[in-house]
Amino acid sequence: MIRAGDLRHRMTIQEASLVSDGLGGFVTTHSDVSGMDNVPFALWPLKVEEKTAFNAVGATMTHRIRMRYRDGITAKMRGIFGTIGVPDLMPNIEDRDFSAASAWANVDLGGGYNETDDLTITANAANQYCTLLVASAPTTIGKRYRLSYDLANIVSTWKVRDFTGTQTLGTISANGTQSTLEFTAVTAGGLRLVAVAANSSGDFDNFKLQEIRIFKFMPPTNMGEKDVALEIIVEEITDQ
Repeated sequence: MIRAGDLRHRMTIQEASLVSDGLGGFVTTHSDVSGMDNVPFALWPLKVEEKTAFNAVGATMTHRIRMRYRDGITAKMRGIFGTIGVPDLMPNIEDRDFSAASAWANVDLGGGYNETDDLTITANAANQYCTLLVASAPTTIGKRYRLSYDLANIVSTWKVRDFTGTQTLGTISANGTQSTLEFTAVTAGGLRLVAVAANSSGDFDNFKLQEIRIFKFMPPTNMGEKDVALEIIVEEITDQ
């Protein structure tokens, strides 16, 4: 029987981050992740192709087996990065689920504002809004984030901005459970919910803010590509 053994290698995992280019934009840089600069892993077979030829003169059976291997650690580890296991950056639970008095504040929403069990807000003019302090939803300029939330009973549309109103994080126009907005921060954070229309309304709840960590899998040692073609030739002597 022919068995495919593990091809064992080591690789480096780097984390991506954005830094200012000094011109109002960002450039991506990579740095080694602590403890992941020499990670052992195995390559696993994806597909085996076998061709058999028989040489009657030499009584030799030749099997040519071509196997394609996949970088096993890439497939497994991509699933545990991103925001999975990353802590919520909103430090106060009441700012997330409105189980008690929160740091959210009504600025000029004229149609209604209530924090009992959820955040129920209604405008009576466009561009009215409420805010959450920077300390309650902090971000770092150049890093990427995911804001999750529940929303029910929406009317019209809302824009989500940072506390100062400088950056628009996204536009919301539909109900959802743990819907998400993703953005790269250009300010220190905080939130502002802004009515797009004079009748904008909705019940918000269960906010969550997490950093999105982006990883780069470097070319493994002793291997030029992550998909490798390997050919094994086995000769069997027959009784012909």
